[in-house]
Amino acid sequence: MQRDFGNLSKRDQILLLGKNTPLYVQFTLASYFSQQTGQAQLSALLGKKYCTMLEEQTTTCRMLRKITASEFCLSVQFFNTTADTSVWESYLEEFKNIKLDSTYIPYLLLMILYDTNHSQSIENESIQVVKDNKDKFEDSLKGIKNHRNHV
Repeated sequence: MQRDFGNLSKRDQILLLGKNTPLYVQFTLASYFSQQTGQAQLSALLGKKYCTMLEEQTTTCRMLRKITASEFCLSVQFFNTTADTSVWESYLEEFKNIKLDSTYIPYLLLMILYDTNHSQSIENESIQVVKDNKDKFEDSLKGIKNHRNHV
């Protein structure tokens, strides 16, 4: 995955990360808040392997209190002025009904990273950036030419 992403132009990498970060954050938050226990929430963020290591070192990992979406939203003033928390919670309830084996999550995250369907086509934006840069380059050449003619 890293090699494939690394083979993209820097501009395409920036566009993909810029456009798809909200999708990734939504998936992460939904995964976190749809868990039944605090330990499962931590596992959703850090991975099961890390949580297993924590359990072996200490027993307090099992005592983590689950944080609800409402508690989180109130404590960090999330959706404070932009959305109704109850709508988001209803989406979380729907998300809980999706049964996704954890082995498929990396593939889902790759699909999120490379998604170009939820907004303007990345090719169109790349073409526009190239055109804008070409125009700037041509304008700077004209400026140099005009400067040389006046000297």
